[in-house]
Amino acid sequence: SGGNPAGGDMFVVAGFLLGWVNMLMGIQIYFISYGLGFHRKDKRDVVIFWANLVVSLMNTSFQIFSTAVQVFNKSAEHTDVGLLFEVRSLIRAAREHELARNVYLMMLPGTFFTGYLMCPIMAGIVPYFWNMLLMKTIYVWHCLPGPLLRILRMFLPWAPQSLHRYPVRLAEKGLEGMELGVPWDYSGNIMLPSICCALLPLASPYVWQVFRGLFFWAAFYYFYCRYMHLRFMRAQYYTTRRVDSMANIAWGLPLSIVACSCCIWALRTGRLPTDAKVWVKLLMLGGTFVLSFVLWVVCYLILVDPFWDRGEHPNYDDPSVEDVKKSTLYSWFNCNPAYVLKCKYYIQDIDPERKVFLNPIACGHDGKSVRFF
Repeated sequence: SGGNPAGGDMFVVAGFLLGWVNMLMGIQIYFISYGLGFHRKDKRDVVIFWANLVVSLMNTSFQIFSTAVQVFNKSAEHTDVGLLFEVRSLIRAAREHELARNVYLMMLPGTFFTGYLMCPIMAGIVPYFWNMLLMKTIYVWHCLPGPLLRILRMFLPWAPQSLHRYPVRLAEKGLEGMELGVPWDYSGNIMLPSICCALLPLASPYVWQVFRGLFFWAAFYYFYCRYMHLRFMRAQYYTTRRVDSMANIAWGLPLSIVACSCCIWALRTGRLPTDAKVWVKLLMLGGTFVLSFVLWVVCYLILVDPFWDRGEHPNYDDPSVEDVKKSTLYSWFNCNPAYVLKCKYYIQDIDPERKVFLNPIACGHDGKSVRFF
């Protein structure tokens, strides 16, 4: 009487929407974290990573859970939690197969690719044209009453208090590209393998097909990151390894899900006691997850010890310019465009004998000709 449940193409559409929502939530998390007071980049990136990982996992897990409820409520078979640890009927196996198929349609291509393909549009093209329109409307055309222009100015990044002059430097800041998305990249690298590993307890050929989709996503993501990081996003400095360490800790999540899948299949095949009560089996499952995650974190913190600097990194020292030039062509002088131009034209036109300009010039190995690298 309630109509047929969703299936087939509807899950493909749901996957596209899910990928799009996760991408928009990731962008919104950035602005929220800055507004909460995380202005130091390394700490803000850690907050963005964990928040984006939790939100995307919650969105995707809720979608999969609702799909599972819809699938298993089709049959009159009793669907208690204990049936997770055993497959007694063909109907139960058919329901697992249908769930795996629906999740496969949701993940491929929607969740795997949609968010990443939409990112250059929603974080690049749309903000550029929107900010350009606001700049033109407020400071060039000036075609609206003053109160309306003041309201629009609130939506323009780096807008000054004045409605008559928009400095060039602020306009450049308003139109610059997005930050290097390492925390978003890390959260996707944890979330997608975790969702794929969560399908391992299902007895269906669609499980390995989801992992095949994960392989295609990894190949796509390699070239995608090369374009986005090197051509689309603005340059960033990372002076700590805090985000990388947090991502390595979070990698224990998909590993623990694999351990839970092994526990479920051990109960199904009789390698672990099958006559135990349901709450005992659930306790074994939860204990497997916690022990696996704790084992990973402890091994990582003890063997790698990422948060302690032993002082064994010579690159962290502060060498002089002369020391740097002994080992490389590059130095602060010949990599600074403003300083190179000053060396070239100030010395050439104003002080050719270098009586006033006493600083080292931007040069290569010869020490006489101005060079820029």
